[in-house]
Amino acid sequence: MRKLLFLVFFLTGVATPFVTYALDTEKVILNLNKQIKGLKTRNRELLGKIEEIEAQQQLTIKKLDELSEIIKFQATKGSENINNVLPNQSLKVSNEDALKLYKRGRSYLLTQQFEKSIDSFSSYLELYPTGEHLNDSRYWLIKSYLAKGDFTNAESLFVANEEKLRLHYKYPNLLFDLAKNYKNNKDFDNSILLITRLIDNFPNNNRIENAKEFLNELNLLKKQKLTQSN
Repeated sequence: MRKLLFLVFFLTGVATPFVTYALDTEKVILNLNKQIKGLKTRNRELLGKIEEIEAQQQLTIKKLDELSEIIKFQATKGSENINNVLPNQSLKVSNEDALKLYKRGRSYLLTQQFEKSIDSFSSYLELYPTGEHLNDSRYWLIKSYLAKGDFTNAESLFVANEEKLRLHYKYPNLLFDLAKNYKNNKDFDNSILLITRLIDNFPNNNRIENAKEFLNELNLLKKQKLTQSN
């Protein structure tokens, strides 16, 4: 009997540290998962802020270019009033409501509320046809459609506004994104067309090497498709 009691106490004493260790490990894993989720959320927020800063930089450059043109024009004309110079290119007074609507759309897109981001950017295009973020709204509306999986509307909007979108600093990225969607739809010809346009027109783009690899992959897939059809 004594031996049995001793064995029970011994086994209890040995097992307890292992149980405690297992519970502590589970707590550590849960804490790590929470930290990872927090970091992912923070990363999305930072990416959004970086994109907003880039957009503001491009807007500032555009304004400086416009101001430079006005100054040059004044220097040649001398007597004209600056408010009457280049009326369609004059520096725009920022519209607070328009800016709020644009930022709301960006926020919805970052939090993956695609229907709301689509509504916001569509409303901006309708309400502020001369707004400072007009081309940005076109770009992010296409991105919203792509994120939602609505390639049909994304493609239609791109085709209808490509000439204007060429002026956007993220136009190369849009070419790449659309090319990938064409590839997913087995439309290798249009995919090759867009990725080739990126490579030819933006040789210094930071995604140029990826674009070249992607083009090689597309050519191989197209060749395989032609072989299978024959």
